[in-house]
Amino acid sequence: MTLSDIIDHVDTLKKILIIFFTALISGLFAVCIYNSDLLIHPESRGRTELQADSMQAFDGIESLGFSFGSEELYIRKLYIGIDKEEGQFPVIRFIPDGKGTQTEDPNPYNLDEEVLNIRRSLNGFTLEADNCSVLYVTVVNEFLFDPYVFAFGFFSILALMSLLLFGKRMHGRPQLVFLIIGLCMGCLMCFSIPRDKVGYDEEEHLKAILDMAAYPEGKLYLSDAIYDQLSVSVKSSSALIPGSYEETRGLDEYLSIEGDYVSGAHVFEYDMLKNRAPAYAAMALSMKLGMLLSLSWPAVIIMTRLANLLSFLILMYMAIKKAPMGKWLLLLIGLFPQNIFMASTLSYDPFVTGCLLLGSSYMLCFFMDIENKSSLHGPDPEGIEDHVKPRTSALWSFFWMSLFFLLGCLPKAVYSPMVLMPYAGLAALLTGSKGQDEGGLGGPHKLLHSRSWIYLLLPSLLFIGLLASFILPTVISPSSTGDIRGGATSEVSQVDYILGAPLSYAWLLIRQMISWIPQCFIGPDCTTFMGALVSGISDFRGFYIFYFLLIIFLCVTEQRFSPGKQSLRPGQKLWIFLMIGACSVLIWTSMYVAFTVPGSDSIAGVQGRYFIPLMFPLYLLFYPSAKGGMTEKTAKLERPIAIWYYFMMIMSLLLLSASIWTGITARCCL
Repeated sequence: MTLSDIIDHVDTLKKILIIFFTALISGLFAVCIYNSDLLIHPESRGRTELQADSMQAFDGIESLGFSFGSEELYIRKLYIGIDKEEGQFPVIRFIPDGKGTQTEDPNPYNLDEEVLNIRRSLNGFTLEADNCSVLYVTVVNEFLFDPYVFAFGFFSILALMSLLLFGKRMHGRPQLVFLIIGLCMGCLMCFSIPRDKVGYDEEEHLKAILDMAAYPEGKLYLSDAIYDQLSVSVKSSSALIPGSYEETRGLDEYLSIEGDYVSGAHVFEYDMLKNRAPAYAAMALSMKLGMLLSLSWPAVIIMTRLANLLSFLILMYMAIKKAPMGKWLLLLIGLFPQNIFMASTLSYDPFVTGCLLLGSSYMLCFFMDIENKSSLHGPDPEGIEDHVKPRTSALWSFFWMSLFFLLGCLPKAVYSPMVLMPYAGLAALLTGSKGQDEGGLGGPHKLLHSRSWIYLLLPSLLFIGLLASFILPTVISPSSTGDIRGGATSEVSQVDYILGAPLSYAWLLIRQMISWIPQCFIGPDCTTFMGALVSGISDFRGFYIFYFLLIIFLCVTEQRFSPGKQSLRPGQKLWIFLMIGACSVLIWTSMYVAFTVPGSDSIAGVQGRYFIPLMFPLYLLFYPSAKGGMTEKTAKLERPIAIWYYFMMIMSLLLLSASIWTGITARCCL
């Protein structure tokens, strides 16, 4: 090891220490800022139990009035003891007198105390208790060391300082930028999201994970607290998520005490669909490890979510690193709040998204290799090529592309047209003129040499196999019912309608797809929604406008500020567009068959998150041609390029951290 190496290592260690201590101080500073209101209102510190001035009950709703006369009372938090009605949603409405807006806060069913964050001075207020009665009301104005606020400040500054101090190393490595932001913000999410059902269909995913974690015994003995999370009931409804730090902590305490997975009263046995096993493997292994260590149920859930996050980050890291173009676009898509949220909950969607996007990266590599004469037919006999690639380069890209497309399609066969992407290589050769002018692959007859037939036969067999395994059975022998969450659904009726009136269904499909294009590819439903925390019901729809503007910005600038001149040919773009359209049709049709009530004039159940794996290849269609890549003149503009890199890094972090604060920390952890 030379002296310069030692100096570099010492400098790196100094930067790491600076980053860590700055993040630590920032976390403490965030806690101080959170408690700054107590400095403004020192006279109100302490606890004050309130007595109602008036009380009414009408139509099952109890109304209590509180008045403080001419003097205002500063209220930071309001502790409300409640007595719930069995099997009902307990809801408390806070109505301030004269100023402020009404707050409606459902309470987790298993908690007997509701906590409201008020943080303002009032002359009085009214409480309405729906499906419950109020036992006591206490004003609490005390200093609180909120670990979630500390974690937000710590992880946000940890990511920011890492990007700034190691910025020079990040310029050509967007995969490292993604890993730093994704790891910091993902850990923050895993820690901050309540250990209850807040994600998409978490009860179904939890069943499958528990089924795999039960190996080799084959069964688990679950208590009521855990068993409730496997069912759709009022006790574990995602609508009744914690609304404060105290409620989140109270839920953890309840699950720690009552969450027994060793000697519970319920014998759990579940028959998971075997094709989904790869998507659940990392989570099941982590859950099994947590159970073997006898961790509490909340700790087991956090470990399982972290395993899902890490598997997603690894897949996306590989995808960004391997992609020959569109690396920053891939980074931005991977850092959508929707994606990091799903990776921080129990879901197979991150595995599907990661595999399909990694397959798309290998697809681009395959496109570049298949246009290189040496990739298919060995070295150029005339020595024209400056860099001769191995004969098997395209074959390896094709192999990995096919493998990851297959893994991504196993849990969701609606993406099966993606495995036909190798035909885009043929489409490029049929439409390109390079071969006739420069001796490349300009005609279809040149393609059918050596191993080239594999590139056409294998994807065809995979596509047919996926259709035969998952899609054709529904067409040939549909079920008398569909997804019960969609109401009175019937696969038989829907399939009969599609086969009996294909033109009418085609018109319904086209009409629905056109009206939903904004939601599927640029709206909040596919970028910023986070399950029950941020959804169409919430007023907060995320910062999706900024994500849309960043996508446009990348489509215009990334090729210009990135090295290399790779781009898609017209034939490739056409074929990719057709494949995206085919996947979209299958997504809509699957929702029509399984989730839509017969006779409905619209298709129910479609969500923007289903289209995330298609966004990367779709937006690549808008990238400029190769001549828009970095030129020798552009490469000399170091300062503008550095500004471009730092802008993308900081914006990706800023938008994600702002989404986490608004949608999770401020929603559930203050």
